[in-house]
Amino acid sequence: MRTLITGIAGFTGIHLSEYLLSQDRENDNIDLYGLDTVRNVSKEAQPILDKAKVFTSNILDEEEMKKTLAEIKPDRIFHLAGLTFDPNSYQSPENFYIINVFGTINLLEAVKQVGISPLIHIACSSAEYGLILENENPIRETNHFRPISPYAISKLAQDMVGKG
Repeated sequence: MRTLITGIAGFTGIHLSEYLLSQDRENDNIDLYGLDTVRNVSKEAQPILDKAKVFTSNILDEEEMKKTLAEIKPDRIFHLAGLTFDPNSYQSPENFYIINVFGTINLLEAVKQVGISPLIHIACSSAEYGLILENENPIRETNHFRPISPYAISKLAQDMVGKG
């Protein structure tokens, strides 16, 4: 199964890669591909990344996304790429909206334009729920959304784009 992980070099991407590879004990049922920007990775992460074919791509570059997807033709995509540190979203909310929302739109549009039909999982965040009232605990997927930060709003918008 051709599996693409966007944001493969991030915390969740590394752990998801490790999990997927551990489930494929024969290493012949999964072809692991990654998409990320250039950055230093930890020594612990490098052995995992060495088992994947990693493309250095910008999720905001529509043509680059189409070219990468056309080459990989993934059967499934785990979309983990994006900005995640909530406190930073107050200093530059536009970057969070651009990367998290428009990056997701670019990915989904590229999938359509390339003509592939992979299973797509878009990573969500509990921040989407934001303010939780006492009578709403524990949090459920049926809770109302009350995002309280630019990051949370960008993740909720990303989630809605994926459902649309």
